[in-house]
Amino acid sequence: MAEGVSKKDPQVHLWETLSTLHPTDVCNRTEALYHPAREGFVLPVYNLRYLVLPKSQKILRIGWDDRPVEEEMSSFFSLMVLVYLTEA
Repeated sequence: MAEGVSKKDPQVHLWETLSTLHPTDVCNRTEALYHPAREGFVLPVYNLRYLVLPKSQKILRIGWDDRPVEEEMSSFFSLMVLVYLTEA
């Protein structure tokens, strides 16, 4: 890598891209639903649901009581979700 050139984290780029996309477009291309009050997307993954919040760059699991649960997500999972929402 050339001196003075930093490699940008792909997740940073994907979060920036997701925040610029129109929610209707994202929902039409994916199985996500837009949650206007939270300004985020509810995305079903297997038998779970996740709340993807572009402004705060967080992915929260939605518990069985419909409340968001903040827990550590693997980098691979976060990357997979972001690529799906931006590129599907």
